[in-house]
Amino acid sequence: MNEQDRHELIERHKREFSHVHIIRFFHAAVAIEYAGPMTDEEQAFSDAAVEKLGDFIWFHGGLSGRKVGDLLLPASETGSDPRGQNTATPDRTTHVYMSQNQKEASKFARWAEGDLYSIDPIGVIEIDPTWLRLAMVMCVRGGGLLWQPKNHHLACDHWRCDRAEVVGIE
Repeated sequence: MNEQDRHELIERHKREFSHVHIIRFFHAAVAIEYAGPMTDEEQAFSDAAVEKLGDFIWFHGGLSGRKVGDLLLPASETGSDPRGQNTATPDRTTHVYMSQNQKEASKFARWAEGDLYSIDPIGVIEIDPTWLRLAMVMCVRGGGLLWQPKNHHLACDHWRCDRAEVVGIE
């Protein structure tokens, strides 16, 4: 992404002034700042977190109109861009994002003016690397209070998978 595109995206988000839009701006800025593929160290951290996962109900907040049994596909396959961020963060278009935190996924449903779905992930499950990088920065700057390595799999609200199947509409 060139500097002009980045500047235009940030300015567009600054003009949106409701509480939801301010949170959208924060997420867009974080996504831009911490975007990129996982490093080997981050991948090992994510793999260790996935190994500790139990049975969760996974949630996805996305565009409305999905039915039980529908597949959720990454934006790179569908061309979907409900929050207008794909050009700023193209590496985030290759996965379906999910959370075991219903409130967190509900935010994304509202932003997409869509629905909240319970889903079954398909393929590889990983920590969202953008969230992982932000959490690590917060840990360093916050003296470790926000990130406890022994429970890191429980502290993460942001995950991704290759695709998912809708199993319920909340």
